[in-house]
Amino acid sequence: MEPDEALLELERVDAALQEEDNFPTDEPCRTCPTHVTAVSGPDEVYLGQTYTFQVDGYSREVKGTYWQDKVSWEISVYREPERFMRPDRRVSVEKIVLTNHGETLELEIKEEWAFLDMQVFAYISAPVDAVSVQPKVRGAWAVLNRWTPQKIADYRDYASTTAEVEFRGNVNNYVCEDFAVSLVMQFARQQKLPFKITNGTGTYDAKEYHYSELDEADKHSPFDQVMLKTTGAPDLNPANQSNAVAVLAGPNITTYSAALVANQIKPGMIHVMDTGGDGPTNHIQVVTAVTPTMQPPFRSQPAMVSRPPRLGQFAVATVRIHQGNFPSSNSAAFGRGVGAFVTFSEEEDFYSHWYLGVPVQEGEYSLPDGDYTRNGSTSRGLLFNQVQVIAEWNFLAWNS
Repeated sequence: MEPDEALLELERVDAALQEEDNFPTDEPCRTCPTHVTAVSGPDEVYLGQTYTFQVDGYSREVKGTYWQDKVSWEISVYREPERFMRPDRRVSVEKIVLTNHGETLELEIKEEWAFLDMQVFAYISAPVDAVSVQPKVRGAWAVLNRWTPQKIADYRDYASTTAEVEFRGNVNNYVCEDFAVSLVMQFARQQKLPFKITNGTGTYDAKEYHYSELDEADKHSPFDQVMLKTTGAPDLNPANQSNAVAVLAGPNITTYSAALVANQIKPGMIHVMDTGGDGPTNHIQVVTAVTPTMQPPFRSQPAMVSRPPRLGQFAVATVRIHQGNFPSSNSAAFGRGVGAFVTFSEEEDFYSHWYLGVPVQEGEYSLPDGDYTRNGSTSRGLLFNQVQVIAEWNFLAWNS
């Protein structure tokens, strides 16, 4: 550009240039402030989903695309202070700044933002609280899939393998219901599947979870910590809650044999038990392997033929289980129990030092008698004396 042409360009304040810069034609200023005054977006967002945020207003009328193109966005992800902490203790976890991005933002909600809070700003000069959206981040993990027959079959393999790893590796301590629930919950998390548990305090839905609605003292606690702390063995009995469905109620030597022959007892199912013999459910075992030795009525038939045994003929098989439990009566358990009492029932908290779980245990039932063997000790007929119902997780209901 020649010097004269450059000078002419600098002196241009005609209507066309001012219209391009979104200023009134009687205002030659190129630095007059324009601000975003309104922004909209969803009140709730779910992990793994994408949402639209939109600029809805400016401090003055704008035309063309000049100022729209200069809109920047800031996504602040943070942890609010817990109760009794100072308000200025808000901890920033992540901040994303998109400069000159435009007046519409398509934002994918990251799975690692679970149990956090977020604020979305739109601005031209600087972000301000008054021009932002604070959606509630819902979900313990991104629920993107559904339970299908194949996923359920995959879970059976997972339950067998993982239970054995926990047992041999002495990985974690569990009480009985926590181990059973944790197995299926961990699989659901890995596979991005829905998962819900209902107990006396409410329904804990992995997709809908938000700490402010279900946790105590406004703590940002993991979903499993809050859910496991309030779930007991009776909540896994289909007669009490819809978390599981009955496969075989009140098993005896005949009905259990028939169920084995019909291939109805499978890994991943649970034994819901009354070990005291007085009615209430107080123990849970996870079935992790079913190994038939002989399937009557004909010894030569393949395993798991689909017909019930004849009268007086019973399936010969072994059924392996894994379980969590309470500690035996020893000084360590007593000390932990006292600590739990002092710290207000923290024996139920999977994340607490005073949690009363033990390393995963392994046992085996022998059929047809239902004898139970663990650690070299055998209890005669335990399967038929203590098991109230063999139950399956209510997978398909979790899809709804």
